[in-house]
Amino acid sequence: MYYLKNLWNYEYVEKQAMQQYYYSHMFQTADCVCKLRDFLDSADQMKPEYKDQFISACCSVVLEHARKHGDI
Repeated sequence: MYYLKNLWNYEYVEKQAMQQYYYSHMFQTADCVCKLRDFLDSADQMKPEYKDQFISACCSVVLEHARKHGDI
C-alpha cells in the first residue's frame, strides 16, 4: 500500500526519476572508463617503433573531439 500511496506523490516520483537519471550516468561513466582502460592496455602491446605514431594519432583525435564540442 505504501508504494501505491507514493505513486501520486509528485516529489517522490521526481526524486526517483532524478536518482535513476544519476545512476544511469554513473554506470555510463564507469563503462567508458573500463573501455578506455582496455584501449590503453591494448596500446601497451604495440611495438615501440609505432608508439610515437599512435600517440600523435590519439592526440589529433582528442583535439578534433574537443573542437567539435567547443571545448577549445
